Amino acid sequence: MRAQSTSTDDGYPTYAHGQLLVRDICKTIKLPLPLPLCRVLLLDSSSPVISKWETERGDSDFERTPWTFPPATPREMEQFQSEHQLIASGSMCGAHRTISYERYRNGNPTRLSETHIVDSDDSEKLAFQVSERLPRRGFSIKVKVLLRSVDNGSASEASVIGEIRPVGKNMSDPAAVHKALLKVREELGYRYGSDCVGLLAGFLHVIENMPKDEAMRVRTSGSLGAHP
Repeated sequence: MRAQSTSTDDGYPTYAHGQLLVRDICKTIKLPLPLPLCRVLLLDSSSPVISKWETERGDSDFERTPWTFPPATPREMEQFQSEHQLIASGSMCGAHRTISYERYRNGNPTRLSETHIVDSDDSEKLAFQVSERLPRRGFSIKVKVLLRSVDNGSASEASVIGEIRPVGKNMSDPAAVHKALLKVREELGYRYGSDCVGLLAGFLHVIENMPKDEAMRVRTSGSLGAHP
């Protein structure tokens, strides 16, 4: 459910601390690749999509924990396999990992981290969640990437939504809070969208640079290069 906010006399919405705000970051993008391939491109940290995304978005010095499954789940003891083996051998539903990196904020290098969680992983869809550990401009951020299989499995649709909650200590200026929210939405679009260096732009880059014979092969086999 998308939260509605009241408006002040000057037209700016007023937001409550912790209020859930759901915003479209990138609406449905059609990808002419089968879901199994899109799944690998998103979950495998060495895929061309993730490599391009991490290289071009401006962060550096990446460190990542292994994918881990919750205790008492069927795949808990498999987490010591390689990343490639884990992704290829079954559903990643429930798996999570933490990625840390360095980013310049206000001219100074800052160590940031985010948690990746696979909420759903089956033959019809993959739901992938990114939770930023530190607030962004006074908002807590959770981004959800959804991949769905379409066209009888020959293609996929991708969309990104942001779950944003105001958590700033001072929310007495509705205009400032609203402007900060708009800026956050713009930043998330840049980071996860289909333009420039966004996550979905990485998928489009792979598609644009794929030879025609390779494109035809992956649409039928669901594999790319050395990836499973």
